[in-house]
Amino acid sequence: MSDAGPSQPFQRPGDTEGTESRVLTYAVPFAAALLIAVGIAGVVIGGWAIVQPAVGGCENPLISVLSPTETEERFADDETLPRLDFQELTPAEQRAVEEAVEHPRRQATVDGEFDNLEAFDRGVLVTVEGTDRYVTIISMNRCLSVSPLVLPLGAISLLIGMVGFAYLWYRFESNVPSFLTRE
Repeated sequence: MSDAGPSQPFQRPGDTEGTESRVLTYAVPFAAALLIAVGIAGVVIGGWAIVQPAVGGCENPLISVLSPTETEERFADDETLPRLDFQELTPAEQRAVEEAVEHPRRQATVDGEFDNLEAFDRGVLVTVEGTDRYVTIISMNRCLSVSPLVLPLGAISLLIGMVGFAYLWYRFESNVPSFLTRE
């Protein structure tokens, strides 16, 4: 029997030459990768929550208006739906209903005062020039609401994860696999 040399894949009990800590080999890279993933998510979500109001689109509900024939087919016998006359709507609501009537998908955003939000949210019959049309909100487009700490905590988590990988790179620099080096 020959002594186990460096070319043999198995170690004998008591051999410690060339062994590395399992914590440094498995736990630290896993924790660093986890911190980087959480950090990226925190930075993206926290950053978007700050930028979104400036970009626009927050709190502008999207409404849908059915055609008179669709309204008649679906709600002809429904006496429980609230009814509003077109003149009772705010100027922003009137503008949105007019835009939705002319839009191919029959949708428009309400940009401005929205006094009849609750009625539109449940669905309402609006009388436009003597014709009933069913109007409802299909999307509220609310701003993302997260804690103000998400962005800095995400950045700190990202930084700690990157420092963890930098430490491992420095620690195992002599043991870097050959495919990662340019030699």
